[in-house]
Amino acid sequence: CLYHVSCALLESGDREGAERLWKLISGIADKTNDPVVRLLPAVTEATNAMLDGQLEDVIKIGDRLISEANEAGSPMLGKRLADGFSLPALLHFGDGSGVLSTLSQSGQITNIHHRSRIDALKALSMARLGQGDDARRLIRGTIAERSIGPKPDSTPSGFLAVLLEASVLVEDKDSAEILSRRLSDANTVVIAPYAYSCVTRIVGAAAALLGQHDRARVLYQRALKALEKIRFRPEIALTHLLMAELLISQSADNSEIQHHLNAAITEFRDMKMQPALERALGNREILKA
Repeated sequence: CLYHVSCALLESGDREGAERLWKLISGIADKTNDPVVRLLPAVTEATNAMLDGQLEDVIKIGDRLISEANEAGSPMLGKRLADGFSLPALLHFGDGSGVLSTLSQSGQITNIHHRSRIDALKALSMARLGQGDDARRLIRGTIAERSIGPKPDSTPSGFLAVLLEASVLVEDKDSAEILSRRLSDANTVVIAPYAYSCVTRIVGAAAALLGQHDRARVLYQRALKALEKIRFRPEIALTHLLMAELLISQSADNSEIQHHLNAAITEFRDMKMQPALERALGNREILKA
């Protein structure tokens, strides 16, 4: 599928190449009656909006896609495609409860890859809501069910990255170590359903949790370089925040900390990423104390 190729281009750092493919997809969609192909331009539009930090637009595109899919007689397909990008955007807004409610309505899912992605997003939503015990149980149960270890297998990196981010938030060091080792050779960025994120940023956060501060700093720097190349605004801002927190923990120079905090705060405000904004502002207060 051309959309999957465009995601691969993004993950390799070629946003312009991905955008050329998106235009091609749009042209093909105009000339076919295939319901899947006709819905793909909305997915590419949402991906572009996600990269640009236009998170409200992402939600609107999801609603529109669902409506178009209903009219085409493919309501389940439309819902699944829309949830793949709308739910990560809702998490950025802090609506973990809404995400969990939507995922709980997914019903019985037989495809193990799809079910794993949903379980990972459930764990991340629980972690964001402060439901640490529930999140840990789901994380550890998923790792056990999928027999996740250091050896490469068919497990999607996007699913592993979301599960790792949840592990870091609930400070589950054992799970974080398993998952970060598994992701050590993964692409820097992942563009996939339920997982529009930067693997390197998340592995860096795991390194910080595990006390590997020098490694975390190197990974954050690597993440920023890759993210700026494809202009992935939410992830750039989140990486600046994590770098600031790492520097605070090391009592680093205040001017460097402020640089990263200011970059994050400005972007979080503009993108309406309220939970991340509050976290960044809290760190700014720590510096003032």
